Amino acid sequence: MIAGTALQRDRVAVLFSLLGITALSWIYLIRESVDMSRASPMMDMVRLDPWGVTDFGLTFAMWAIIMVGMTVPSAAPAALVYAGVARKAARQGAVVAPALVFVAGYVSLWVLFSGFGTLAQ
Repeated sequence: MIAGTALQRDRVAVLFSLLGITALSWIYLIRESVDMSRASPMMDMVRLDPWGVTDFGLTFAMWAIIMVGMTVPSAAPAALVYAGVARKAARQGAVVAPALVFVAGYVSLWVLFSGFGTLAQ
């Protein structure tokens, strides 16, 4: 009974965390798309001047938020499996990183990719 409750609690925590990250990303993207539709159609579309630090930072943020919003939902099954493995390992006395570390590593790799996307852009 206790193992079933722990399993349910792990699943709920992982799923709500992943849903929260994804929802925040999508809220940001929708808000930005609404703001862009209100602006002049040709405003800032073609820029010939070099990027500044602000341009780089905002473009990186855009890439990172898009990558997190689009890829985190696909990590939910793997995160749930990892949470189960970590829980079983803890019962056996083995030290395994929590599921939060697994998800943070996944997100970190996509944020790193966002840096490369920003540089390529």
